[in-house]
Amino acid sequence: MSKPKRFLSLLLASFFASLLATSAWAESPTLSALELDRVLAAARSKTLERLRLDAELAAVRADVGLAEAPHDTILFGNLFWQQDRSESAVIFNGDRRDKLLGEVGVRKVLPTATQLEAKLTQSRDYTDYPPANPAGGFDVSTIQSYNPARETKVEVMLVQPLWRNWLGREFEQQRRLLTSGIVPAELNLQLQEQMVQAEIEQTYWNLAEVEAQLRLTERLIGLSVRFAAHMRERIKYGRADQVDLAGAEAQVVAQEGRFLDLYAIAEHYRRRLRMALDPAAPMPADVTAPTPVGVPVGVLTRGGLGRAAATPEAAYELALQQRLDLRLLDEQRAPLRAQIDLAKEKNKPSLNAFAGLGTNGLEGRYDRATVDAFDDGKHLSYKLGLAAEVNLQKSELGAREQQTAAQLAVLDARAEAARANARQEVEFAFSGFEQARRKRIQALRAIDSLQVKRDAEYRKFVQARSEEIAVLSYDIEVLAAEADVIAADKLERDSEVRLRTALHAYPKGR
Repeated sequence: MSKPKRFLSLLLASFFASLLATSAWAESPTLSALELDRVLAAARSKTLERLRLDAELAAVRADVGLAEAPHDTILFGNLFWQQDRSESAVIFNGDRRDKLLGEVGVRKVLPTATQLEAKLTQSRDYTDYPPANPAGGFDVSTIQSYNPARETKVEVMLVQPLWRNWLGREFEQQRRLLTSGIVPAELNLQLQEQMVQAEIEQTYWNLAEVEAQLRLTERLIGLSVRFAAHMRERIKYGRADQVDLAGAEAQVVAQEGRFLDLYAIAEHYRRRLRMALDPAAPMPADVTAPTPVGVPVGVLTRGGLGRAAATPEAAYELALQQRLDLRLLDEQRAPLRAQIDLAKEKNKPSLNAFAGLGTNGLEGRYDRATVDAFDDGKHLSYKLGLAAEVNLQKSELGAREQQTAAQLAVLDARAEAARANARQEVEFAFSGFEQARRKRIQALRAIDSLQVKRDAEYRKFVQARSEEIAVLSYDIEVLAAEADVIAADKLERDSEVRLRTALHAYPKGR
């Protein structure tokens, strides 16, 4: 091959080497368990999903305040004017009757469901009588003490439920219904955290695998360029032909193309990590720096789960204990039970005892009437009674019970499906561990056999009985075989992600 072509090939190799050296991951050459922990911690605190779930949980907690709404102190008032010109057979009713009434009061319901009410009422009553009879007839207006009459009434009322809502049971059921939504909301948040962390760790190890392949491909490019250069030298001495050279150069081009493809895939995974954590913030370079996939991940590895996950059966039992979706399904029963209890309480017969105490002042002036109402204890009024109400059909309760039974059946079916899914995921994970083990053993055996041939060829080269091109060909084979080790390590990482997902074993909270 001509010198310009040889120079171009060397220039391409230099370009790819410089591209790798200036890439973002070259700033920090290792991925570690600590860095993965940092990424997962960011996932638990910075994802948009976390922000949404936090807002939903805050809304559920805010709803609990509704349980105190029935106990708010209520200030009420009324004001109305009435004029009555209707004819009446009673002579004392006069020709026209005017009434102006205003009242103000305060009402409070205690946690025991006892209702207290105090009310102040002031009224003005005026009756317009016909003119007196000129013949000396009886004038009815003469028997009226005050016309218009001003009256002030003060009244205190007490109402106590004796059956429905006895001692505030309905209030308590309502409060239990509102608070029963908090735990499911918290568990749903933790469950979503598990899913987000699993997705991000999977992307993390995908990136690690691609970048390990990038480093491997870079070395293969260097060896392939040297191999092609040696092939060109052999042509000069008639020990190779153009077919051999074309094959060597095609291998260089193929490795260069693979490098570009892997580079694009790595950038894709980096963008996915950035978008998953915080779309508005750049990804720190030292968080996603690559490492050989075989580096253990500390407490996040299968070994970090201890003996509890040493076998599929043990892992499945552990999954039943700590799966958040199973706990969530159990906690979702609480609101259903609370709804039934509340409906039963509301459908109980209503029996209320009430009592009232009042006094009034009647004068020609408002101020004197008000003073009389508070100072004069001779005109007290008392009130005692019972009020009852019975629902004879209870259609709401029947519908609620049927609805709850159907929803509980759905929860039972979901729980059964979740347990089956957990068992399947655990079995898949352990199957992956076994496949990774076998794949790694086979890859290492292949590398060992290739290295034996490579070392034997190298000894011949040292003894001047072979050429460097032969050694290079074996180096390329050994290096290419290392891709199977990377694949085996990646398979083990994928299985670890699957197992942690099945056990919901990712860290919880921020």
